[in-house]
Amino acid sequence: MRFKGIPSGRCRHYVLSFLIQIVLAGFFLHPWDGFVFLTSAQEFLQGVTPYEIAQQGNPSTSTFGMECWYAYPPLPVLLFSSTFAPYFHILGGSLILERIFLKLSFILGNLLCAYLVYRVVAGVSSQERASKAEKVILYNPFLIFIAAVWGMFDVWMVNFLLLGIIRLRHGKIARAGVYLGLSILVKPLAGIFLPILLVYVWNRSRKLAKVATLGIGAAGIFCLVSLPFFLIEPKGFLDQVVGIHAGRPPGGVSPFTLLYVGNVVGDLRAYDFFHLPLSAISGMSMALLVVAILFLLLYLYFRRETLEADLFASLFVVMLFFTLFNKLVNPQYFVTPIVLAVVILFTYREYSLVRFGDVRRYYKFLVVPLFLSQIIEGRHYLLFIPPDIALRVMGQTSSQLDIQFITRFPVSPDFYYAIHQVSFVLLIIPVSLVAIIISYRALRLIVPTMASHIVRLMPDMKILMERRSLEHVVSICLVVIFVLTPVLGSAISYARDQEEVNSPPDPLGNKLVGAFYYYWWHNSSRNPERQYDNWSETNLKPSDGYYNLNVTYIENDIRQMKDAGIDFAAVSLHNAFSERYLLFTDVCEQEGFYFVPVVELYDIDVDIPTVGETISFDEDMKDKMIKRVSVALDQKDSPCYLHLEGRPAILIHNSPYFPSDSGIPYDAEFWTEVRAEIVDEYGEVFWVIDLGRSEAVIPDGFDSAFFLPSLTWIDEGHEYALEEWENRMETLSDQVSGAFIATVMPYYDDRKFYSLGQEIPAEIGGESTYDLLWEIAMADIPDIVLIYSWNEYFEGCCIEPTQRFGNRFLDSTKLWTDLYKSGEA
Repeated sequence: MRFKGIPSGRCRHYVLSFLIQIVLAGFFLHPWDGFVFLTSAQEFLQGVTPYEIAQQGNPSTSTFGMECWYAYPPLPVLLFSSTFAPYFHILGGSLILERIFLKLSFILGNLLCAYLVYRVVAGVSSQERASKAEKVILYNPFLIFIAAVWGMFDVWMVNFLLLGIIRLRHGKIARAGVYLGLSILVKPLAGIFLPILLVYVWNRSRKLAKVATLGIGAAGIFCLVSLPFFLIEPKGFLDQVVGIHAGRPPGGVSPFTLLYVGNVVGDLRAYDFFHLPLSAISGMSMALLVVAILFLLLYLYFRRETLEADLFASLFVVMLFFTLFNKLVNPQYFVTPIVLAVVILFTYREYSLVRFGDVRRYYKFLVVPLFLSQIIEGRHYLLFIPPDIALRVMGQTSSQLDIQFITRFPVSPDFYYAIHQVSFVLLIIPVSLVAIIISYRALRLIVPTMASHIVRLMPDMKILMERRSLEHVVSICLVVIFVLTPVLGSAISYARDQEEVNSPPDPLGNKLVGAFYYYWWHNSSRNPERQYDNWSETNLKPSDGYYNLNVTYIENDIRQMKDAGIDFAAVSLHNAFSERYLLFTDVCEQEGFYFVPVVELYDIDVDIPTVGETISFDEDMKDKMIKRVSVALDQKDSPCYLHLEGRPAILIHNSPYFPSDSGIPYDAEFWTEVRAEIVDEYGEVFWVIDLGRSEAVIPDGFDSAFFLPSLTWIDEGHEYALEEWENRMETLSDQVSGAFIATVMPYYDDRKFYSLGQEIPAEIGGESTYDLLWEIAMADIPDIVLIYSWNEYFEGCCIEPTQRFGNRFLDSTKLWTDLYKSGEA
């Protein structure tokens, strides 16, 4: 096989690289980005832009509720939709082909990148060196990983940049501007190259008209392609292209992550680590990046750099500045410095800004270590395997297998996560150090050069001080500016962007209605018709299909609960999923809805929501209990945290899994010690315990208690079970001194989840079980009615609309809450 303009010997390498990437493309995909791109391509080919989808409410679920959908300019969707179109319109039916055709434009981008690198190198060096550079790109493991495995298009950003430089080499400034604009249309990140190229054109031509031609060409093509998308959905366009990036927290391999991770870990594990507010980090990052690029531009301007070698070095250095100073640095951003490093290593040998040996070390420490770090850090060795492939190979999805690893890992999930994070850090430290050294050496050259030229512009000052001494003073001033500007930017940003505390929801009355809420629902395919992951163990199907819980679902659920008269959600706090607990509570604050944490005793020891063997109340157990309650109470000052009798409430659930001599699932000494330490740290707490199968006796140290039908239902006929349930409610209401909590549930069936499960039918004696339990609850005039639950599909006891029951239980809830709160029941 031979391509036009490429000799057959080189063509073989293109074909081999292409085949390698095609094979990988069919069997791997980033679980979130792949879903976004597939959905965007499918919808775009039907006339719906990604910005419209974003406005319809389709955000991701991140640890801290950062909503994100497509988040790019329009050119990428045009690229991957064009190669996806044949599959969408003609082929279809194969998920492997679906992934291949989606990534085809990314794979072709890698091939084009190799060809462009060959042209750039061949223009100033030998064809032998150009051919070597070409192979380095074709078989680069990181570039292959990003395009064919991950499914990302960053290579197109650098392709258009290289095309622009080739055009500049031939004096085609307008075309170079168009290519640069196309590069920015792939990712706005490419905008940092525009000032460098503008200064380069100015230094070479000294004509403003040519500088303007380059800038207008870039801006013109960006506006021309973007305008139709903007006009269709202005807010969605601005939010996705600009707004999301402005509000995103630090992450990836950015050094600024170290200033934020204390907040992350502290919230999730009740540790007090040093951290800076997000607004302060954002201001510091932006100021540092701006001042570094400004210094570089002034250096290039003062030196009147006109050599292409120094242009490549400048582009490389500015990209290093970005990877060091930007608050968010995703792995795919390194595609650009990798390609620029290859060009530098195979073209010129002398550069003013960088040392050849440093660039070589940077490339060596970057490519393979970064490739390995990305496989390890996000557990991508598992989670990049699509559900359909995982089910064929492993018999379960990668997400299910990942949860099993967490469950069975010794000690706790923290150690499981720590192994990946420590490995990730060890792999990227060398290249980070080299990047810091290169940037430091560049700044050591830039600052004195700027100082020397600034002194030339200050003839009057030479009278007061000898020139070299004056240059030292100016250099010190520039360093001070470099250091103080980010500090000032941080302070200003923090002062201006202080998050306003949301006003609390309407004060709660005397009669409250709560519902248990579960946030662990995950569908790795994100196809509502596929019963993947934990959905595979459920009997009921939600009305919207098997969803992957995200911010939008939580918002909609809360609004539905509020409309049905539900005042608060009882949310389980699990160690392995505590980030989702924080996500839910954040949305509660946005929506003005109360929440109360539920500490589930049976998972304290294993730190995962699963029923294990009973354990003893030992010191280790006590420490874990205190830590879990502390994570919950760290949010007690939230305006939406449920307080009862003036104290923050805590629900203790699943106590029957622990032994005791008294017959009551409670250890007095254990709870006395737990309460004492909690009260010492947080003040008085309103303690509520699940009594399980025990008698209606509230243990000392607890303010109230509740029963769950699923644990107390007697399998001796449902009419008899109702009578016993009524007796328990009446006994509990007579002896409770605090708030009396009555429990209701619509239906129960956990036989698919538990081998010895049971069913409580939706109707008993021709009447609705839900209505019967509400009638029993109303008879004892409860202070709180607790619904089990909104969405516990494992146990089939949810009032959320389902395809089997529709809105039946939700409508009943609205009727009963109205009667309950009006006092008519």
